[in-house]
Amino acid sequence: PLLLTDPWLIGSTYWRSWWFQHYPNKEQLAELGKSKYVYITHEHMDHFHPPSIRKLGTEPTYLAPELPQEMIAQYLNDKGFNTKVLPPLTWHKLHDQLSVLSIPLPNDDSVLLLNTPTAFIVNINDSKPRPYQIKRLRAFIDAEVRGDKKVIVLSSYSPASIVNSFRKGTNMEVVSLRDKKSYVHYLSGLVDQLGADYFMPFASQVIFYRSDSAWANEYKVSYDDLQKYWKAKSTQLCRPYSKIDLETFEIDYLPESDYYRDEETIRAKVNKQQELEAGVSFSDEDVEALRKKLSFSLFWIPMLFRRGIGFITDDRELTYKPWRRKMVEGIRNPSFSLMIPPQALKDVLMTGHFADLGITMFTLIIINGRINPKLVYVFFLLIALHDYRHLWSFGNFAKWFRTSLRLNKWRIPKLT
Repeated sequence: PLLLTDPWLIGSTYWRSWWFQHYPNKEQLAELGKSKYVYITHEHMDHFHPPSIRKLGTEPTYLAPELPQEMIAQYLNDKGFNTKVLPPLTWHKLHDQLSVLSIPLPNDDSVLLLNTPTAFIVNINDSKPRPYQIKRLRAFIDAEVRGDKKVIVLSSYSPASIVNSFRKGTNMEVVSLRDKKSYVHYLSGLVDQLGADYFMPFASQVIFYRSDSAWANEYKVSYDDLQKYWKAKSTQLCRPYSKIDLETFEIDYLPESDYYRDEETIRAKVNKQQELEAGVSFSDEDVEALRKKLSFSLFWIPMLFRRGIGFITDDRELTYKPWRRKMVEGIRNPSFSLMIPPQALKDVLMTGHFADLGITMFTLIIINGRINPKLVYVFFLLIALHDYRHLWSFGNFAKWFRTSLRLNKWRIPKLT
């Protein structure tokens, strides 16, 4: 094996919330550990999973995109792994038959292009490029690839955000911003734009096991949903856990009846996690840490959420008042409230990845009738920019802004 991307291969992520539909066996894990290179598209835990990386070991060279505040390679270097940061929009030859090109995006994600003798592979993962960027990529494919090679697109295809996490009213009525059909239609349009021959489902084969996130299983996009709503007639839809032979383009896949996961062990670990969290309290020191985290914005947070932001944990209710930059006890008519297990809230304040709370599926957002739920996305966008240090100083912001402008037009060099 030459290249592995985004290895989450064992265990769970997001506080025992996310688990796989199917896990590789010991022989497959051993084979994956022989990979010469491992590329990490971005820092989210279902793509950059330290337990899986420890399992793979130190033999591979770990590749990272050149993000404005690069942390992936830095973290792995500190842990003793061999790393390399790939300069963007440059072809890097990893093997006589494999070259790759990394495109960082302003949301601290990246697209990876792979050129092989018979196939051109576009790994979009969770990155959601803009339509004009996809058009530029299509122009490149038409000029450099079309006719000589098959085009394969990989992308996530199921919600991994707060899109279904909104609740309103005393009965906690669900407010869903996107349905399953919209995800599949987006993908169909994407592969149509790129003129893809194959679409490989990627990074979405999960089951939510925590009692406070199991509700999200109902909103997952399944392969049946992909089939039902698929509109891209010229692109072959592959099944999850497929394998494409890049010489014959025969496709093999693992049938769902052969998926393996140890349900007994999973449920035992989930129960243990929730038992441990049951005794956790959100202390006054934690309240102060939360206040400091939210005080990074002197203008946007107060302007957008002038009535404040509420926080509901198992043992405490708080409201952040942004104009005064104060935290007060109780839910005091905020613009919206976040319902979060206290351990997860404590952890993100320690690690600095507050925006991860929007991915867990156990974070619920309680809205009143006067706020547009889309503004909550703006909140998570702003706090993610702070998580990634872009708002720590004017210099950091300027570097992020310049980098975003420089890479925005996707000037992809010709293949050599």
